[in-house]
Amino acid sequence: ESAAGGALGAARLGWLATGAAIETVCTQPAITQSYRPDAAEQAVLAPRYAKFQALYPVLKTLQ
Repeated sequence: ESAAGGALGAARLGWLATGAAIETVCTQPAITQSYRPDAAEQAVLAPRYAKFQALYPVLKTLQ
């Protein structure tokens, strides 16, 4: 989520181009945060989401 992400990706592609093993270059990052859905929150937001789904196709044509 930063401007450095694209540069890091380009650097990794360059590293791979030199023959480095993908397992070395593309390591999985540590999980620092996780998300658990909240059923009560989903129930509250469901009607709003239904409105959004109905409005989106109409609003998209205004572009």
